[in-house]
Amino acid sequence: METIRLYTWIGFVIFVIVMIGIGFVSGGKTKSISDFAIGGGKLGPYLLGLSFAATYLSAATFLGYVGWSHEWGYANLWLFLAIIGGGPIGVLMVAKRARAINTTQKSLSLPDWLGDFYKSDILRTGSAFILLFNIFYIASQFAAGALVFEYLLGMSYDTGLIVIAATLICYVFAGGALADVYTDAIQAILMALAGIVVFLSGIIHFWKGSVHGTFANITENLAAQDQALTQVFNSHSAYFHSVPAIVGAIIIQCAFASSPQLFNKVIGLKKGKRCGENDRCLCDYCIALFNCTLRRGL
Repeated sequence: METIRLYTWIGFVIFVIVMIGIGFVSGGKTKSISDFAIGGGKLGPYLLGLSFAATYLSAATFLGYVGWSHEWGYANLWLFLAIIGGGPIGVLMVAKRARAINTTQKSLSLPDWLGDFYKSDILRTGSAFILLFNIFYIASQFAAGALVFEYLLGMSYDTGLIVIAATLICYVFAGGALADVYTDAIQAILMALAGIVVFLSGIIHFWKGSVHGTFANITENLAAQDQALTQVFNSHSAYFHSVPAIVGAIIIQCAFASSPQLFNKVIGLKKGKRCGENDRCLCDYCIALFNCTLRRGL
């Protein structure tokens, strides 16, 4: 265990150094407030697709949704439909149009975009005030990271919060949107690779001679704990206990695709010569989402 923790610490230190380094390198490319807020609206589709996926999944990937699977079993697989279906639908409904408008509007944030589009400073100020409540969402990300550090590194919870805050402030203050997008893209790749490794290692661990036998064995294990864990709809689940609840989850994921931290990435996409750039951005996003959600099944 100590050897594993040592290697984890080494990897963690390297990761933090790379993140801060990217922040300062990005800072050299940041020449204006537009560069700081949305990367100057010149970010590529592949990069933004990965960044969008990493931001969309965040702490839920390695803590929240995994906990749901543990508590609710197979019913939580509806999450695949909600995220991989609802998320891209939300992007298709909002992103392309919002970005096209912003090529001439030149807004730098969601409140700024709403204020410019409707020509209302009241709407701009009001939406900015409402988004201050996003602090609770941000706090949950910090809390999740601190819990992971506490478990994997033996670091105290409070120290974990301080390390996360300090690292984040360093690379975002130094490089703005560019640092955010580049670090997110790296995280998305790492999350996708980890998702594949965890999924395959789970299959190997439960292997019973064939794919059918393996999943039959997993189902038997779940049924021995609680028959509800093997049901399509789990009455104990807060989100996946009925068809209307699942439809609601899909709608929520559609709406989440337009949250402020994701909207800024949309308006940061560079103006391409053809519509294919939007498709490539969405394709990268969907692939990263799929790979990262693989781990939740086991």
